[in-house]
Amino acid sequence: MPLGVAVLGSVEVAAFRAGVGVFLVLYAGGMLALRGLPVVVWGGRAADGAVGLLGGIMGGIAGLSGPLPTLWCGLRGWSKEAQRGVYQPYNLGVLGFALGIYAVRGVVTAQVLELALICLPLTILGVWLGLKSYGRLDDRQFRALVLWLLLASGATLTASNLF
Repeated sequence: MPLGVAVLGSVEVAAFRAGVGVFLVLYAGGMLALRGLPVVVWGGRAADGAVGLLGGIMGGIAGLSGPLPTLWCGLRGWSKEAQRGVYQPYNLGVLGFALGIYAVRGVVTAQVLELALICLPLTILGVWLGLKSYGRLDDRQFRALVLWLLLASGATLTASNLF
């Protein structure tokens, strides 16, 4: 994550976010088109760590720590409980650390805090809806829902950076 923050000044963040958006649309759309989702069994902890490292860098650059670990957990074929148990604390830790670094660097301004407060009610609604629907989904439905949400996120990232 600190590496992502360090390169922040030399990366065109809008283009980076748009690129991640296009990737998410293509990847999630492709995976949803498959009859059965593939499962990756190779790589072990080294691959898990590499994905975590890349997610941390993306979190430092553009606050996008979640997509890679989320996709990776799904590719591993883990249960919904295992997936959620990995990427929820991961994202909380990475984004909390990023917030601290941004605050020290003066990036967290009054305008940023105001925008965060504007987003807070819908964020809380999203958390509530997620908690309500989580228990009703089996592992297959959960994986499909995550892919649909990543597809929507990718489309939003792409569109918001193009227009």
